[in-house]
This record gives sequence, C-alpha cells and structure tokens, in this order.
Amino acid sequence: MSSPPPAPGSPMAEAEAEARDWAEMPSDALAAVFRKLDVAEILTGAALVCRAWRRLAATDPTLWRHVDMSHQGDLLETEEAEAMARAAVDRAAGTMEAFWADSFVTDDLLRYISQRACPQLKCFRLNERWSILQSEYAPYEGMDDDTEALGIASTMPGLQNLQLIGNSMTNDGLMAILDHCPHLESLDIRQCYNIQMDDAMKLKCARIRDLKLPHDSISDFKYRAYIVSSIANSGSDFEVDLYDDLLDVVTEDDDADFDDMDDFDDVGSDGGMYDDDFDI
Repeated sequence: MSSPPPAPGSPMAEAEAEARDWAEMPSDALAAVFRKLDVAEILTGAALVCRAWRRLAATDPTLWRHVDMSHQGDLLETEEAEAMARAAVDRAAGTMEAFWADSFVTDDLLRYISQRACPQLKCFRLNERWSILQSEYAPYEGMDDDTEALGIASTMPGLQNLQLIGNSMTNDGLMAILDHCPHLESLDIRQCYNIQMDDAMKLKCARIRDLKLPHDSISDFKYRAYIVSSIANSGSDFEVDLYDDLLDVVTEDDDADFDDMDDFDDVGSDGGMYDDDFDI
C-alpha cells in the first residue's frame, strides 16, 4: 500500500517542494504563468530562473502578442525601458497585436516597433504627459510635432484602437492617421491640445465609433501620472495624479532595492541583457 501524501505545510511537504525541478514544468503550463507577468517581470525575473524558462521566454512569440509597458517609464531608466520594449518586439516576431507605453518611447523605438511589429498590430497606445505651460502655449510656441503621428499613419494600417493622450501632433498628423488607418474604431486624443476640432476635423472623425477629444476628462484614465490639468480648461487648481499602480511600490526610502538601477548593473548595460544570442 502506498503512503499518503505529506500534509501541506509539513516538513516533508516543504522538502518535496524544494526538491522539485521547476525546469521540468510543462511548457504550456509555464507559458500560462508567464502570460500573467509583465515585460519586466519576465525579462529580469522569470527568464533568469533556468535555461528552460529562458528558452521559453525567448522562443514563444505568443507571450509577446500583447505588451503593456504603460508604467515602466517611471519604474525604469529610459534606456532600460526601451531595451525591454525592443526585446519584446523581437520576441513577438511580427505577431504583436497590441503595444502600450508612455513617455519613454523615442522616435527610434517607434520606428523599430513599426518596422518589426506592424503586420498584426491592432491596438497601440503611446501616451505623453503635458504640463500647464504646454497646454496653454503649445499652439503658439511651436510645441507641435507630427513625427509620431505620421509614423503611425505610414506603418500601422491595421490599427483598430489608438490612444495618444498628450501627444503634440497637429491636425495634419491626425488627418494622416485617419486617412491611412481605415479600420480605426476607437481613438483617444485627450490632452492633445494642438488639435483644433474644426468642421473638417469633426467630419473626418465622424466614422470613429469611440472618440475621446482633447478637452475630454481623463478621470477614467488608469495611468494619468503627472498630467496637470490646465486652469483655463478645468477651472480648478493644479491637479497632479500619480499612477495608481505605483502607490504600492514607490516609497520614501532612499535605500530602496531599485535605487539607481544598481540591481541591473552586474547583468549588462542597455539591452545586452535581453539579447537573444544566448545558449538555450
């Protein structure tokens, strides 16, 4: 007669758990766990556990179909966040369907994404942060830039959902997007104060089923960090909201584990630590 399994929490059960070879975990079960992690958690955590886990992170493109880096610009240095984004794009191997990010995205990274991920890309979010000076004087001080909008228009024709909160594009950039993204159903251009909703623009946007305009409220926006509402637009004092998700991890402790990114210095610089050229 076989012995009954050890009781949970008993010394024997704990010993068995410690002896378990996690590298032998079935790949489909492991992939299901990985999909619950964000980009940073996979690249700097799970993928470093063992060779089998690193192999899965590097070779399974289904893990990278939906990449949300909406708050990584605050948790990581710009170069580190950009390196992670490039690694995610590479691992997606052209199958990426959604990419969400914020102010750490550079023009070079946008080109990188559009050149390698656009065939299947249906959802794209690239949100910036506006200050009161920008919102008040952008139309008059040359704080306008259609580079990102024109890049999106020329490389992402399959987009269905687009969010560009706080972007500095003008009517020309938005017109280009509307002309070259015929499948667009949802468009969020809140805080895009260079956009003038004249009759021509209203007519152009009439086909968009879900449309949020520059002066619409951002109270329902999950990641509304450091967005300062304009007195002229809101009739209230400055309102600065920190990321809801960061409240649990940001402290006043100067000796926090992530201080100055020291934890990453021993692994490598920039994107080298995420290079696919490793022994799998």
